[in-house]
Amino acid sequence: MKLSEASQAETTLRHQLVSLRDEIGDLQNQRRDALGGPTTNVDQLLETERYHSVLRAQKSTMEARAKLLESEVLQQRQLLVDANRHVQVLDNLEQRQRTVHRQKIQQVENKQLDETASRERNGGQPRA
Repeated sequence: MKLSEASQAETTLRHQLVSLRDEIGDLQNQRRDALGGPTTNVDQLLETERYHSVLRAQKSTMEARAKLLESEVLQQRQLLVDANRHVQVLDNLEQRQRTVHRQKIQQVENKQLDETASRERNGGQPRA
């Protein structure tokens, strides 16, 4: 999974968890209101409790998935850092090689200029 995919999945899951927590809170308020009224519908209360159990199980599953995604995001970020470091090393190596190449070209050009100047001083005769 790519970093962007893992990060997006983690964000989506976190939003879903917030919604689920809100729903659990609403359900608890409904249960409290049902128990606080003059009459209690036992069947509705049992149904509410079952639904509450389902939501808690979903919450637990989602939290576990969120931890896995968080771990995946951290792993992908570390891979990205390592890749960036590797690219930087390669860029530095390329720069050094370019510098060495330019220096060698400059040395060859300087040698040619020196030989040309020497020939002109010697009256056009090549050096022996």
